[in-house]
Parts: sequence; structure tokens; C-alpha cells
Amino acid sequence: MQIDLNAKYCFPTIPRFSFQTCTDDIIASIAGLVGRDHRLMFTQSWAFDYESSDSEKPITEKFILSDTQNECLFQFLGIEVIMHEQLQLHELLDLAATQMGQGLPVLAWFDSYYNSWDPLFGKEHNNHMCLITGMDIQNQTFTICDPYFGKQNEVVPFQVIDQASGRRYAALNILPVVEHQASIELLYASAQRFMQENGLRHFASDIENNWTNDLSFIWNQESGGLFWNSKFYRLIKNVIILDRHKFKELVLYYIDKEGHNSFLQSIIDQIHIIITHWEAALNMMTKAIVTSSITAKLKTNFITKVNNVVQLEHSLAQMIYSSSFDSGKLHPVKDTMNAEKHTDDLRHVPLDLSRHMNNRGFSYELSAACTADITGTGEYVYVNSGQMESSTFNMPTIGSDMMDNIACMGQVLPVDPLRCKGIAILGCSEWGDSSAFLTIIYQDGTEKNYPVILTDFINEPRYNESVEMKLSLVDKNDNLKVSDAYLFRVMIYFEENEVIDFIQLPVCSNMHIIAMNMLNVHAEQVALEPTHELVTR
Repeated sequence: MQIDLNAKYCFPTIPRFSFQTCTDDIIASIAGLVGRDHRLMFTQSWAFDYESSDSEKPITEKFILSDTQNECLFQFLGIEVIMHEQLQLHELLDLAATQMGQGLPVLAWFDSYYNSWDPLFGKEHNNHMCLITGMDIQNQTFTICDPYFGKQNEVVPFQVIDQASGRRYAALNILPVVEHQASIELLYASAQRFMQENGLRHFASDIENNWTNDLSFIWNQESGGLFWNSKFYRLIKNVIILDRHKFKELVLYYIDKEGHNSFLQSIIDQIHIIITHWEAALNMMTKAIVTSSITAKLKTNFITKVNNVVQLEHSLAQMIYSSSFDSGKLHPVKDTMNAEKHTDDLRHVPLDLSRHMNNRGFSYELSAACTADITGTGEYVYVNSGQMESSTFNMPTIGSDMMDNIACMGQVLPVDPLRCKGIAILGCSEWGDSSAFLTIIYQDGTEKNYPVILTDFINEPRYNESVEMKLSLVDKNDNLKVSDAYLFRVMIYFEENEVIDFIQLPVCSNMHIIAMNMLNVHAEQVALEPTHELVTR
């Protein structure tokens, strides 16, 4: 007895195994089996349920983990999950026979310790899940579908599942659904609910008020184990960030349903910025811990990043909610990144960044003795002769005693106040994707932030960058292992009628700038005077 079920990965836009998604992958596979769109279970995913700052609980105990996804699964997809605890093997066989007779699988917990295709096999216990899609009574085996690992029709003995499941299973009941319940109004309701909760502001306030330089307010270095196994790390990664990916999937559902338009696309663009801000903040803290470089500046930079994302999320919620008053119509939103039409009459004027270089990350030398280190953990960018050449950018000089890039720390660059219409950046990110604001300071003292997103340089571009050159990353900790590394070009256009005095680089040390051009009407060399570092304004 067996049903035909295809394993489906729930988040095709993000790399596999980036998050803990086995439950989501299972539901996506079941939804595909019964002809329904799994993305509707993310209707209430954009949230930040968090207790008031008045609570005496530790920060990690203030997160409120709700079961709204299961409720949405029932309401909008008509999929009811019915738990069965402590089933004996013969009871499981009866349940499986009933479910498969209806063309449905059985959900089973599958502890990775007993799962032969799981990297944690024989090493670590956890709460992984799979689907029982068939059984062979004579040979005493189940057929297993494990969507998280992309496995189908894996044969596993009865006794292995009996042990690995902890005898915890779930049956399915498929109900009719009402199509109009999943209207675009749900998107507006998500924004309204987010603004009313205000949990994100409480979280940011708690981080700032409870900060300790040894990070003991979120993690115990002596007894807490590895930071990326800590409760704080997992909450940021697999609750906050993953929930934003889920909300993005919901918006993509409406794009498929309503048709592509600039309003929905602008939501996607803003969610990308929000996600990469959270990723950059978490990576910033992780890198500081791994490299033993926890300083007072980490507090400033981390809190700056969190406060930035607070503003981003509330601005997005306000934008979505405000659109609901336009008779429910989806309408275009101005593209703040500007269109390529601006480039026709602009020339690239190289900025001299040599005085601002503060990191040495490139080398012509393939050697364990090389002192270049762009990540702070023994990795550098290896350059063959002739590779560091560009028709667009003036490239830095590569040498054993010379800095060759800027690790962004909020440096302020003076520019020609009359002619700068935008900038072109040659840069990269390490320790994950990076998102931050580049700030334009106008002559009248006002400021405007422009988002800059850079993909991790070991990956091809995911955002609005383009590949300027392909080099190699060398890991001195792994026998000089060589892998691909990319440098990206990012274009940012300013308001044409404003007079600019300064450009403040992002506050994001994992973001590196190798070269920068002014986009100018007249091609003249601009030399910068020495400037100071400004971390916050």
C-alpha cells in the first residue's frame, strides 16, 4: 500500500538547510498532494509577539510563540492536523491503512539520531519530521518521504520508525475551503496587526537596556555551548527571520493571484531589505563571538542595526495599511532605487578611497603565510595577475603592506556638492548577506537613507547587484581550499535637484567597499580630504 506524493521544498528562493523548515516542507508537500497553495498558511506570519519591557523575564523568555500557522492551515487550506500520542505499532499500522485508503500520508516524528540520511545520524537528537507514504506488512517496512532532505520512497523498518518517532504521529483531515477568505484584505490586516502589537519596539528597547559586554544577557559563554546553538540565535534565525521569509511567500502568492504590479513588488523589495538587516545583525554578533572581538562598538553597531530594522518594518506596515484606504486597489509605488534611464547622461568619476582603506583582504599570494584576511577568520581573496582590472572602477593596489578595502563603519566622505547625482559601488559581503543604509547628507543639513544590499561573496547575486568580477576565496584553515568569490557592482541614484555635502558609508563591518565612483555629468577626478569615522548620527 503506497500513495504517490512528491517532496516539496517550501522556500524555493532561499538555500536549503538555511533554516529549520521540516514542518513547513511537509505541509507544502501535503498541500501539493491535495491541490492547494501552502503559502496561505503564512497569512499571520508577519508578527513580533513579545512581552512588555516591564517584565523581569530574560529576553529569550519574552518571545511569545503562537500556533497561528496551524490555525491558518485549517482556515485557509482546509487541512486539519490531528495528533496521536503514544501509539503502539499495531495502532500506527491501523492509522496508516485508514489514511492511505483516503490517499493521505501519516506525519511521523523522526529523530535525526536514527535517520540514516540525516547529517546528525548517530550524533544528536532533535524533533525532525517526515511522512509515511506506504507500508509493506510482509517485509515490515514503511515507505518514507522526507521533504526537508528531498527524499522520496525511502524504505525504513517498522522498528526504526517506532523508536525514532517517540510514538508521536499525526493524521490528516481535508475539508472544503472558501476561496474569498484568502482575499488581498488579509495582507492589509497583517500590517494593521503588526502596528498594533508593537513588540518589536519593546525587543529593541530591552536589547539596549539590558546589554552586557560579555553578552551574558542572552548567552552564557561558559555553559551555553556554541552561540549558534543558543536560544537567542535560534529565535532570531528560525522565528524572526524565517517568519519574514514566510510573509514574503504570502506576498508572492498574491502576485501570482492578482498579477504583477509595482505595489506588491515594492513590498517584496522592502522585505528583502528587512531580512538582510536581521541577517547582518545576527552575523555581526556571531562574527564578534567567533573572532573574540566583542567590544563596546559591537553594542553600538548591533543596536543601530536593530533600530534600523524597527523603522523599516513599521514603515512597511504603514505603507501596506495605508494602501487599504484606496478602495482596496493595488496601486503603483514610486521606485526609490530609480530607473536605469538616469545613466544615459552620467559618467563614472572615481573617488580616491586610499586614505579610508582599513582592511587588507586581497593577495596575489597563494600561501598559508599570507597575512591578508578579509573575514577575520583566516580567509582572503586570491587574485591572479590581471584579474583586478575594471573598465568602470579604479582598483586599489594589492600589496603585502597595504590596505585594499573599506570595512564599513559609518565613515563620512566629503564629495563635490554640485555634481554628484549618484554613486556606483564595487563591494562584497562576508559572513552572510549584508543590508545597511548609505546616508546622503545635504547642504542644508537634512539626510536621506538609501538601502544597500550585498550578497555574500561566495554566492552569485541575489538582489540588485551585478557581478563585476569573479575571483577566488582562500581558506587558510582548510589547507588553502579555494572556492569562488564575487565582487558586485551596486548602483544608487540620488535626487537630482538636491545639493550634497557628504556620503556616510553604512554601519556594517561585514560589508566591504573596494571602489566607488561618483555618477557625474562632468568626468573629473575628485580627491577626498581625510575624514573622521562617524558611527551614529
